[in-house]
Amino acid sequence: MSEFDCLKMKDNDSIDDFVGKISEISSKSAALGETMEEPKLVKKFLKSLPRKKYIHIVASLEQILDLNTTNFEDIIGRLKAYEERISEEEEDRQDDQSKLMYANMETQSNPNYHGEYRGRGRGGRYNSRGRGRGRSYWENRESSKAYWENRDASRLTCYRCDKVGHFAATCPDRLLKLQETQETKEEETEAANALMMHEIVYLNERNVRPKEFESSSDGDRVWYLDNGASNHMTGNMSYFKSIDETITGKVRFGDDSRIDIRGKESILFLTQTGEKKLLSDVYFIPNLQSNIISLGQATEAGCDVRMKGDRLTLHDKDGYLIVQATRSRNRLYKVSMEINNV
Repeated sequence: MSEFDCLKMKDNDSIDDFVGKISEISSKSAALGETMEEPKLVKKFLKSLPRKKYIHIVASLEQILDLNTTNFEDIIGRLKAYEERISEEEEDRQDDQSKLMYANMETQSNPNYHGEYRGRGRGGRYNSRGRGRGRSYWENRESSKAYWENRDASRLTCYRCDKVGHFAATCPDRLLKLQETQETKEEETEAANALMMHEIVYLNERNVRPKEFESSSDGDRVWYLDNGASNHMTGNMSYFKSIDETITGKVRFGDDSRIDIRGKESILFLTQTGEKKLLSDVYFIPNLQSNIISLGQATEAGCDVRMKGDRLTLHDKDGYLIVQATRSRNRLYKVSMEINNV
């Protein structure tokens, strides 16, 4: 616990590196008989991030999320997405600095640059033997304007792009760069807003192996009652009357397969007794060819799961029977349910 309390993320550490350190200490603690709850890991993780780099996203997460109920992997997913965003911005900033240094070197190496108005002292000298502020190039703007308007631009070389025929101030490449920079900033702002509006989840269903369910092809209405699954899941979009598509992410299964999550919503179905029941928080995973009910999630909603012999029954919080299923040869419980999405 002392090692856990002293743990801090270094500036050069990545999110994955720091998560690995926290997970290692958590595993050691569990091996010694002290299990760390997820809220404790979430709060320690956010508190240990470098403030200068992550203060904005941490403040936002603390405002929009309940840290006592937020999943640790959910926090990791959000921070990894933010880390990728700021890494891209740092790379773009380094590219801009490199271009600026190149432009400055070009300016210094050009012997003609500023050669015609190199002055002395505060007054300076510009195409004249006289001295004094009255003849200064930068303060006498009317003379400067007349000079540049009367000068033949076709014989000039732009020091920004090395092309002939225009001044650096009106360089097309410069104007295009300014426009691209403005568009990039607008796109980054929109992307940042979209990131805050979306919920990115990363599920680890290590006890679920989709191929075991797909081995049975009894129709789309078949749902598997799984005690090892942590979440309700389906690959059938038609089950949903509406769906929250702002919830995205990935789910990893026990066979190491990774599938995209494309939304989450509730599903209304008819029980075997003909009553309508709502199955809440069902993830839509397009490439999943099975329908899975998490018995753990069902019990969190107040349901009662009973297994005796080869029979499983699921009752709601009021004691009414929702479904009953008989264990099949491959030790799976499955039931046919009618969906009511009208």
